Amino acid sequence: MKQTMIISLVSLFLLCTSSISAKKTKRKTIRLGGRQGAFFKKYDLNKDGKISQSEYMSLFRKIDLDKDKNLDLYELSQYQKKMQAELKNR
Repeated sequence: MKQTMIISLVSLFLLCTSSISAKKTKRKTIRLGGRQGAFFKKYDLNKDGKISQSEYMSLFRKIDLDKDKNLDLYELSQYQKKMQAELKNR
């Protein structure tokens, strides 16, 4: 009985992990250009192809002009203007 339960649990574990790894391999690589590409390139600080929470928080702190830990429309519009200017200067 114990052996059957252990075999069942191991089988279930293997099925779950194989489906998880299959999901990871099905993810398509997306190449971004324009604004999205420039944004991603700028804030993927360690260039690993992902924006981590700490990288995102560094962006949040840059956008939060009054440092109140909230973003309002004014701050977002100012950031958008800054990004547009940077894209024009390329």
